[in-house]
Amino acid sequence: MTRPGKRQLLTLIVWLCILAAALVASGCGPFSEDSKTTSSGPKLLTVADLKKYPDRSPEAALLEHIFFIQWGSAQNLVAGLDPNVTASVGVPEIVDGYSFLRPSMSASRLRITGKKKTSAGTLLTFEILPRSGAAQPDSVLLRKVGKNWIIVYDGLLDRGIPGSIFAAASAAPSTKRSKLRTQRRIEKVLSLYHSVAGTRTQIPFRVTSRRSREASAASGSSATQQP
Repeated sequence: MTRPGKRQLLTLIVWLCILAAALVASGCGPFSEDSKTTSSGPKLLTVADLKKYPDRSPEAALLEHIFFIQWGSAQNLVAGLDPNVTASVGVPEIVDGYSFLRPSMSASRLRITGKKKTSAGTLLTFEILPRSGAAQPDSVLLRKVGKNWIIVYDGLLDRGIPGSIFAAASAAPSTKRSKLRTQRRIEKVLSLYHSVAGTRTQIPFRVTSRRSREASAASGSSATQQP
């Protein structure tokens, strides 16, 4: 039996290196990437990820909220908001706002940066970390009702509402009048959102037209300060 020559050994080593590199690239080797990140960016949150924070904590409620945005769960998003906000702003506007945010949120990660108890509720500050570019700081105000936390103000929705309205308007030919109409609609919906967000006065649960809800809100405070 003849012993392999140097050329044969060199060829064998090269092929072994190629095979090892292929295993690592496919994620089968010991150097596979973390389950949270792929070569194309962050993965969507999973049900298992929701166990990161203690059950029924404000942090867990925020993480669950981001989970519902990423997966497009409109019913759960609406259910997690203060009924005051839902009744005043309207379910279609809320759903459209979060739908507008879904693509960018699906390619981003959440990092909670702070927590503070206030007279209006518990404020959580956080950053949205996109696949590339600077982090986007934001906040959410939550209030505990029974054993659950509800969101009374979400900074993300404050961006999603204008974005969705602009996107819908862009489908039609743009004129000076249409631009003005779009801007007024954005201001109107945001005014409704800001005026009711964080208030403790409960809106009666009755079916009313959108026009009557907007007229009722317009007769009250017109302040647009955020909590």
